[in-house]
Amino acid sequence: MAFLARNASVILALVVSIGCGSSGSPGNGGSGGMGGADGTQLMAATFNIRFDPVDENSSVEPNGWTNPDGPRRDLVIDVITAMDADVIGIQEALDAQVLDLASALSEYTFFGVGRDDGVAAGEYAGIFYRSSRFSQVDGGHFWLSETPEIPGTVFEGSAATRMATWVRLCDELANQDFVLLNTHWDHVSQESRELSAALIRERLATIASDVPVIVTGDLNAWPENAAIGILLDAEPEQSPQLIDGYRQANPVMENDEGTVHYFLGITTGLRIDFVLHDEGFHTVDSQIVRTDVDGRYPSDHYPVTGTLRWTDDASGTPCSEDR
Repeated sequence: MAFLARNASVILALVVSIGCGSSGSPGNGGSGGMGGADGTQLMAATFNIRFDPVDENSSVEPNGWTNPDGPRRDLVIDVITAMDADVIGIQEALDAQVLDLASALSEYTFFGVGRDDGVAAGEYAGIFYRSSRFSQVDGGHFWLSETPEIPGTVFEGSAATRMATWVRLCDELANQDFVLLNTHWDHVSQESRELSAALIRERLATIASDVPVIVTGDLNAWPENAAIGILLDAEPEQSPQLIDGYRQANPVMENDEGTVHYFLGITTGLRIDFVLHDEGFHTVDSQIVRTDVDGRYPSDHYPVTGTLRWTDDASGTPCSEDR
């Protein structure tokens, strides 16, 4: 099992430790919040942190990651800290942004690679998980293409390289394994999104055949999009069947569920950022986190959280059987 990251001069097999504070926000369910110590709940989150343009002007842009008058980097770190999620799927992070998070945070382990070369080039669709609660049993990456094992490949028509990262984790509190998969779909091609959904369904049937599953991601598609239907509505012989956690916790669709806002604080519209899961979990609470500081936002997307309760259907491999 390879953990791919980069050293300043050489490629290493590495696990990078990341972290955030333990104080939970009201209504949230991380280990420092509603999750509790009995292992019956965990909080999952998805957060497109917005890539930092690599050019000489990025530091002085109003929403620049390293703007000296108010780095967006610090807003992202503060929001992650306040969410106090147990597992987080991030999208669009470039290598330098991942390293910034690594230098600022201490309670999570990070797993991910750059989408362009499978090492550190291009955006990551990586995963943070709370080191004190979870241990990694397995993990991997694949590209949303006809040749998913080859880094940098795409489905025809895709506007950018897209990928998925997954980990199989042992929840030490629940003594139960589960799989978390994080992804970022194409923003232009509907055909690419539908093919991506079908590929992820195919992969989940293998990597999560015996354990519950959580899927996080910026899917660049509204809930009623056909690609979301493909991802959720598995064929009878496929497993697992997926559930939209936000809709499970908030059954009535409202007109203020938008999760992309272009740094404007817009709330109207529909979600394109999701926390999904199978019947091994039940979403008891899900929030769109719209934190701002004097009108400044950490990203052009709002993070989405889901407080998930382990259910009686969470049959699978106890952690002890992996060791």
